[in-house]
Amino acid sequence: MILIEARDTLMDLGLTVSQLDFSARWLGKQPSYMSCVVARGQEPSAEALLALAGRVIPTNL
Repeated sequence: MILIEARDTLMDLGLTVSQLDFSARWLGKQPSYMSCVVARGQEPSAEALLALAGRVIPTNL
């Protein structure tokens, strides 16, 4: 899942410290969001993906 890859990459880069932090700071969701999505085998919401993209992709392209 793309969110797991993004979380792991950001953790490797030292830009997030936990899954809870990733959910809140990078996805703009509740800290438990990522855990719930993974446990339920759901796809991430478009809102979460857009929030992540907005934080990762520079806006001055």
